Amino acid sequence: MNNSSILNAQNRFSWLDQLLNSNITPTAELIPYLKDLRSFCNLSIPGFFKKISYNTLQNATLNPKTTYTLNANSRDRWELMKNKREQAYRFLLESFPPTSIKEEIEQNSREYKAQIRECLWHATQCSQAYLELFRDLKNFLDTTDNNSSNIDIIKLKNIFDKSRIRYLDIISSSSAPETLTPEPAKLRLIDGGKDA
Repeated sequence: MNNSSILNAQNRFSWLDQLLNSNITPTAELIPYLKDLRSFCNLSIPGFFKKISYNTLQNATLNPKTTYTLNANSRDRWELMKNKREQAYRFLLESFPPTSIKEEIEQNSREYKAQIRECLWHATQCSQAYLELFRDLKNFLDTTDNNSSNIDIIKLKNIFDKSRIRYLDIISSSSAPETLTPEPAKLRLIDGGKDA
């Protein structure tokens, strides 16, 4: 039997004791690793132990060189390992009831959905701004003759000003409204507009 396997088993006993005595801060992430012994074998804790195969752990706990003290409730160290793992699992379930984990997942899901809604709203605003500006510039080019004048420059300026005012929230990083269809910003009269 490999000495590192025996040390792994002894360190697992020690780690379980420290967890049960609250000398180690429990975390909900440990729950899946302690639900059964095969899962526990896949657990690796830096400074304590690495992953180990189920059979190797069993042989290491039963090896006479393993010095962890037995108690009256277990006939051998393998049974003791099973009991301690089960105690630690119940301890973690009491520390992190499934309802609190579910609530945390639901809260994260709500926050994630809110971020998605905000991204979609900003993407919609950017698309709408581009399409409206494109349409207005196309109309301007289609209705402008080759003799450029100051009036054409004023019309072009008005198109850009209208777009900037309506979609100011895109560049100001404002939060998305509750719905994904925000009302456009109110427009203001610009000197030198259409009838100038």
